Amino acid sequence: MSGDSPAGSSRAKPFRSGWSEPDISRAPFRITEGIAEFRSEEGDPQGLLVPVPHKALIEGAMFRGKPLGFNVPSRDGFVASLDLPCEHNSQGLEIRPAPAYVHARTRMTPTGEVDLNQFSDAAQLVDDGGYRARHYVDYTGDGWIKARIAGYPGRRFPPPVLPAYSLVTAPDFLYACDQAELSDWSDSLPKALRRRLWYIDPMPLSDMRLPANLQMPRSPFKVDDDTITAVVPMALPVPRGKPSPVPSPDHPVHTSLPDDAAGIMSPGWDVARDWLPDKREHLAAYGLGSPFPEDSKLCAAFSAFWPAVAPDATREFAWTETHNYRTVTPLTDEEIGLGSVPPWDGVPPPRLVRKKDRLVVQFTNFAHADYARSALEGRLTAQATGRITQRDYQDRTLAMAVAYEALGLSRFRWMVLSYRQVGSDDRERRRAERAAGHELGGIAHRFGVCRVGHSTTLSKPPYLQEIVVKGRATLLVDPASGNVLAERKGAWTHHRVTF
Repeated sequence: MSGDSPAGSSRAKPFRSGWSEPDISRAPFRITEGIAEFRSEEGDPQGLLVPVPHKALIEGAMFRGKPLGFNVPSRDGFVASLDLPCEHNSQGLEIRPAPAYVHARTRMTPTGEVDLNQFSDAAQLVDDGGYRARHYVDYTGDGWIKARIAGYPGRRFPPPVLPAYSLVTAPDFLYACDQAELSDWSDSLPKALRRRLWYIDPMPLSDMRLPANLQMPRSPFKVDDDTITAVVPMALPVPRGKPSPVPSPDHPVHTSLPDDAAGIMSPGWDVARDWLPDKREHLAAYGLGSPFPEDSKLCAAFSAFWPAVAPDATREFAWTETHNYRTVTPLTDEEIGLGSVPPWDGVPPPRLVRKKDRLVVQFTNFAHADYARSALEGRLTAQATGRITQRDYQDRTLAMAVAYEALGLSRFRWMVLSYRQVGSDDRERRRAERAAGHELGGIAHRFGVCRVGHSTTLSKPPYLQEIVVKGRATLLVDPASGNVLAERKGAWTHHRVTF
């Protein structure tokens, strides 16, 4: 396994006058150890490659026994992230020779490290630059596996051995869902509906037709490769004469094959795109975020733009008023931390607050939401999101689309305040069905939504953003039939949505 860490992508100079220039082909600039290894424990199948566990998902980079930093330039960033420039190919797709976004909110000073999130103008401080920021290592990378065949029977010359591309990327917070299944389901939808869901189509990594990373040292891949070998191991030996065990369709089984991973989405969730000096393109892991939570945060919060099978955190932030990003596949109140389990991303969830004669929603300021710090402190978790099945993911997506359609063309002016799923024994649902004269089938998706007014940012830590609530509605949605029970100003009505 050979890997490249995003930690070595900047042009920082982490050495004092008089020091020898560091060898950037070695750690922590390029990491080749501690990424993945073959398991050799008793009972493990031969050739099982697994990521190396670490105490935390990311850690501060060290160089010659001291914390490693980089010089932050003055540049327009992207919501408190250092946005590194990229090139574009003839189709306008991003070419990323370095991480798209770099965490730069830990300022290094002679007396210690300063968390820039404590300042109201954190985003402006990153834009202004002129300081040293701490580098982080996340032990993501890409490499290859190549088999060696000895004593091949039956032929004088063995067949050619093809290398398999190996990636260690961000955690799969929705490990019971599959990107290829989402792509197939999306293709089955009416075109009018599909266009309302995604900015680009949700493609899996298995649909990409590019060679693997050609710039790794001793890369075994060729520039004319148009697909990648997938190694499909059998985890346990099957007794002769007995059928192979097949897991139940309802059992959440995580896979690490390319159909389960997301394709390139400029840059993407699992892999990005780079090219050689002669413009021939290839896949690469180093074009994502440094460390990976910096990019995961953006992908999760802009769900309508980057349709990876990943948590949709859009409703955790005040995008409705500011950028018109909308929730596509809603997380439940429980999953974002409004219930008994911690939020999946470690970010405090939005809350409805009454201030004198008006209602406001208080959000964590997106510029101060720090997924990298959540990873450092062990607050990223799949405890709740890991329960989301493929069918549930698709039902949520369809239910949200039906809800927006029932609300009318002003969908960008409506914000999801609450989302949960309710059965036929739910009291509110039974009252709504009696009042509207229509019974819903199966599980109903309950949305609490509001129309938004003006927004403000509070001047004291933690610098929450507030949006005034102008009007509220409750919707109970049956995504399979398109039936909706909607309540506004105390009256329930029945609607049916078709696409």
